[in-house]
Amino acid sequence: MKFPTSIVTAEVSNPTGNTVSNAGFYYGTNPEPSNLDKTITGKISGSSLSASLNISGLEKNTDYFIRPFAIRGGASFFGDSHKFKRNSVIEIGAVKVSDTAIAVIGTTFTQSFFSNITALGYCVTTTPHYSLENCRFNAENSKFQNGVKNFPKTIPLYGLNPNTTYYATAYVRDEAEIYLNGTVQFKTLPSNHTVSEASP
Repeated sequence: MKFPTSIVTAEVSNPTGNTVSNAGFYYGTNPEPSNLDKTITGKISGSSLSASLNISGLEKNTDYFIRPFAIRGGASFFGDSHKFKRNSVIEIGAVKVSDTAIAVIGTTFTQSFFSNITALGYCVTTTPHYSLENCRFNAENSKFQNGVKNFPKTIPLYGLNPNTTYYATAYVRDEAEIYLNGTVQFKTLPSNHTVSEASP
């Protein structure tokens, strides 16, 4: 399982010649992040700061701020604060139900993020906290007509238990990596495998 990252850079100026004991980045929802927020350190080489910011733990549709800092002679110095927002690589669509399958309509993904897409699909679990270990790959499209890459239109009900809540998650196979994101919930009927309710 792999998540996208953002690369952040900054330059550290040291005109007085005093030793810079620490340098890094603060980031969080505070417009002026400080040591009370999340910290990235150990990323300085000479006067250059560069770090990979793993965005898998950030909320969507939320403004975040990041700024560089350095400590010299016991004093803290800050660079400009910059705003950023998580853009999801995969967004699962709406659920439509029938007595034969679960239809998922409108799932989108940022195709330019991937290098060599080999399959698009949905995996199903009994827990909202998905992982590759507990994910059952129930629907997959690996035959792209005319080079057009689309997610499967339905998730089959075969193999699902009655009267059980399930969670479907969209995924992209990109060469050896699998990217998972977005989940919808549905529940099977007590006596047969039609869907009784569903929600994004």
